[in-house]
Amino acid sequence: MKEIESSGFLKNGLMEQLPFLEEVYQETIALDHPFQEIAALFADDPGTVLLLSGSDLDCSRYNILAVKPWLELVSKHKSVSIKYQGRAFEVQQDPFSLIQALLDRFKFNNDESDLPLLADYKTLNYLYYERAGQFAKDHQGDEAIILNPDFTISETNTASIFAIKDKTVMVPESIHVLDGVTIKSVLTILSHKGYDICKKPVPKEQFYLYPNIIAANALMGAVKVLSIDKNRIEHEKGVCSMINEQLFK
Repeated sequence: MKEIESSGFLKNGLMEQLPFLEEVYQETIALDHPFQEIAALFADDPGTVLLLSGSDLDCSRYNILAVKPWLELVSKHKSVSIKYQGRAFEVQQDPFSLIQALLDRFKFNNDESDLPLLADYKTLNYLYYERAGQFAKDHQGDEAIILNPDFTISETNTASIFAIKDKTVMVPESIHVLDGVTIKSVLTILSHKGYDICKKPVPKEQFYLYPNIIAANALMGAVKVLSIDKNRIEHEKGVCSMINEQLFK
């Protein structure tokens, strides 16, 4: 909280005005029109967000519509714009620490709630992934490796990640990662080629020692991870080309 005070966020009086969450209202609604048609009614409203699942096989499991936000936050580097009930604030603040302060403010503490965990909805977490990717680029990297709270490997900001040692495929396991179509296809290919598939939580220090660390998504296929934090990753020739030959045929 001290970081927020130094930025002027508390000084402007906004944090004290923000409400605490006591409960979240839930209601089952039977739609009398297709979801897309209902979403289109809000298309011109500022702040509307629509996330559509591509299909039943897509890694995005739900259609999500968010409208009429009561709190808006936009960041560019360390300049953050906050809008709340018609008031606008501009602060110089690390966006991650500011978001963490807001998450702490709105933390829902009812352990008996049956609300789903937001971390399991990949489409709601994209701001974090976008900022992580920008952080990587600012430090001469191509991708950011996302860690779980216990510092085990989760994924990268745009792709699944796994490693191959001998005839075993090590897939970092995380409750916060939705199974994607591409990684499922890759693992099927490797299984048919005689590789054993091992899924378990992997600490980052242990994972970084593996050879043949590979990132994969639907756009780029399987791509070698050449280095992590300037530490070079060893690769066996032909592994990625074998995967991609099967993946894109």
